[in-house]
Amino acid sequence: MNKSFYAVKNKNDKIRLKSSSGGVFYNLALYILKNGGVVYGAVYDSNCNIIHKRIDRIEDICLMQGSKYSNSNLTAVFNQLKIDSQSNIRVLFSGTPCQIMIVKKVLDKYNIDNFLFVDVICHGTPSKKFYDEYKKMMEKKFNSQIVNINMRYKNKKDFDRNLKFINPNYNERVGKHTMLLTFANGKQYLMPSNLDVFYLNFDYFISKGCFECKYSNMKRISDITIGDFHQFKCNLGTFNDCNGISLVILNSKQGHEVFNNIKREFEYLKKNEYEIYQPALYSPTLKPKKYDEFQKDYENYGFEFIIKKYTPINLKYKIKIFLHKVGLYEMLRNLKLQKNIKIKWKERKK
Repeated sequence: MNKSFYAVKNKNDKIRLKSSSGGVFYNLALYILKNGGVVYGAVYDSNCNIIHKRIDRIEDICLMQGSKYSNSNLTAVFNQLKIDSQSNIRVLFSGTPCQIMIVKKVLDKYNIDNFLFVDVICHGTPSKKFYDEYKKMMEKKFNSQIVNINMRYKNKKDFDRNLKFINPNYNERVGKHTMLLTFANGKQYLMPSNLDVFYLNFDYFISKGCFECKYSNMKRISDITIGDFHQFKCNLGTFNDCNGISLVILNSKQGHEVFNNIKREFEYLKKNEYEIYQPALYSPTLKPKKYDEFQKDYENYGFEFIIKKYTPINLKYKIKIFLHKVGLYEMLRNLKLQKNIKIKWKERKK
């Protein structure tokens, strides 16, 4: 069956606010659960480790919302997956393409006709050791245990403003993200991705095998592929309110059927393959030139050493960090954005 491509955003702003992109996964999971099925996806455990979990209650979908940029442990769900494959209930399994392939191999001798596989567009997965090192470093800095992580935090004030003040020519290819860490002592760490050390060293943290990923192509092994809609070849205009737009690729008959059953919950634009282009759909992430050196330095000198050595801490970075600490960085960015929007509107009226 031919693939279909969509730019999608959830009509429910509360769902989209808590989602990394446009809020598609929530309604996919909701559809399966409302029809008596179960859903498997990545969640944080009590120690903020990332694991895969099975849910059968609608109120638990929120645990699976939001991108989690590290390897999730699958081993705890294998036995239950086998049991569910022998039942008549619908099963949604979500994960990276390589995780879906692992599950399909585990269930090779089982019937998976009742499964809906949903893969997320993957740019490479930071290894657990670097994710754990990052947590450890931040807990040391704040002298407290991390109790909650949101790697794609959306500020409600900014979200509401974006709904009212839409940029008619917003053409940023890849939007910036925000890291939010909440600590047991009540303190919070809130940092835009261009200033946070986890994001700044993301490609160095990626597992080595990701640079040779055989699933980074359009031959998807899932029924539905979801991810951020990046504007490399297509400007979404006023449809993109900067609050998150999902790319949805329907790869199978079952994927088309499920999407058709829930699309009334979304605003969407149908696109062609050229318009939805993004590098991760056609080739693996490029290995950084100093990747091997970075890994060797980590083994020899530890995490704090490599963060200091490889994070681009120049004068410009230090100024941005200072402005962020005193609450001026985001305000200046928003003022610049609004100024650019007004200029674009004037140019458009001419």
